Amino acid sequence: MLGRATVLLILGRAAADEDDYVWHKRDNPSKGCDWVAAYVPTRCAVKGEDGTTGAASCDACASIVDLAAFTGTFIGGKITVNKNGKLVTLTRLSLVVDDDGALRGVNEWADASGTEFGFDEAGDPVDTNAENVIGVVDSLGIGLFVEMNSQQGTGEVQFDGAELVLRFTQPYPYPVVYSARLRKTSDEPASEVPPWDDLESPT
Repeated sequence: MLGRATVLLILGRAAADEDDYVWHKRDNPSKGCDWVAAYVPTRCAVKGEDGTTGAASCDACASIVDLAAFTGTFIGGKITVNKNGKLVTLTRLSLVVDDDGALRGVNEWADASGTEFGFDEAGDPVDTNAENVIGVVDSLGIGLFVEMNSQQGTGEVQFDGAELVLRFTQPYPYPVVYSARLRKTSDEPASEVPPWDDLESPT
């Protein structure tokens, strides 16, 4: 039984101070920084002809999200698919981030009827409904995350200052896929976030 698993969030890092008007999407000169700016932050991760990303060359990708905006409570829906079928849950994510972007928090969920539960390593339902979260964030607001349990699933995260989107996949032998859209509801975490030394270590 997992109890509180630990999740690692690793987010994007580079951003330009001003637009590099020579930059364009690889094999498509018509898609430059104006094209990137029309769909931030997703297009900030697109690689250009010179091998750099839009984030490294386009001003629209700089300072998208203030680090302080990551601290607080995020609530929304999550759709999870595993060997037991589809599950729709209500999810609450409580986060604390410091001035360097080091992040910790608690991810909690319940199904639409209010029943609280999670899944063990075999994908079977258990009584727990919370995971500890650790990570590193920056003003770009996009990146990857990894659950620090025996399954080592991976996913991506995007945050625009108001809505936080998580997409996750965990491979065989216990496959799990989920997608969550969470809106920020408070600048304060709703649940008590454990200090660093109380976060469960990966096994």
